[in-house]
Amino acid sequence: MYWIIRAKVQFDIMSYYYWLVIF
Repeated sequence: MYWIIRAKVQFDIMSYYYWLVIF
């Protein structure tokens, strides 16, 4: 269960930087 939460947090951070690069 812990690694699932960790993976989601990592994914959210990646998405955040992805949007920063676009705009």
